[in-house]
Amino acid sequence: MVQQLVDIIQQRGNLCDKHKDEEVKLYCRDCNKNICLMCSAVQHKYHDNAEISEVVEDFRSRIDDDDDQIQSAIGAVREESKQTVQATFEFLSIAEEIKNW
Repeated sequence: MVQQLVDIIQQRGNLCDKHKDEEVKLYCRDCNKNICLMCSAVQHKYHDNAEISEVVEDFRSRIDDDDDQIQSAIGAVREESKQTVQATFEFLSIAEEIKNW
């Protein structure tokens, strides 16, 4: 019984909110929403629609690019932090020498 409920919930995730018996197959880029073919023909006729699988690959590629940029920025911040710590250490060392002079 639990498995049947899980199956129903998973199947429902692929069905259109408006047309309960239609499976979503497209993504409306204008509305940022998964839609069925009926919605595409009626409400999203002049919108930028694409197959969900195509959009998924585009999103995945953009996420990977963003991840690379974030990792690069983190590396740069870490390097700058090391340099700041080193400069602070050198400053304190010089200040101590002047104090003891």
